[in-house]
Amino acid sequence: MTTPAWTLLTAFQTCLQRIKVADGYYTDAGLHVTLEPHQIPQSDGMAIAPAIETLALASDAAVVRSKRLATVAVICKLGSVRSDAQERLHELMDDIQHAFAQRQPDFPAGYQFPVFVDATPIAPAEGMSWTGALVRFTSHIPIR
Repeated sequence: MTTPAWTLLTAFQTCLQRIKVADGYYTDAGLHVTLEPHQIPQSDGMAIAPAIETLALASDAAVVRSKRLATVAVICKLGSVRSDAQERLHELMDDIQHAFAQRQPDFPAGYQFPVFVDATPIAPAEGMSWTGALVRFTSHIPIR
């Protein structure tokens, strides 16, 4: 048996794995999707990891007893040694948002289709060889 939060993350993974230039995206980031964000090697040129950021009381009073509001942070990382790293980062953030277009069937019955919240670039810290972003979505998911 799988938790509702893990079921949501695997649906995110399915959507994100579609990100490929051959399928009309800017990047091939879909080849580098993981559900283990703390295990992204520093050497990877690009990576995406959806992770549950928060589980909270449902924001819709009609489902407060049967659902939780899950905020999913899609963490993306891109090597910053490239001369076009900022442009590529914006392409990657756009790809992530676009990956969910028309993908309602990828989410099980009883799960709200993800709602885009925000996308925040993360500037590289001193000595870091990567830049990144957090792209946040919310979804009401079942309570077990």
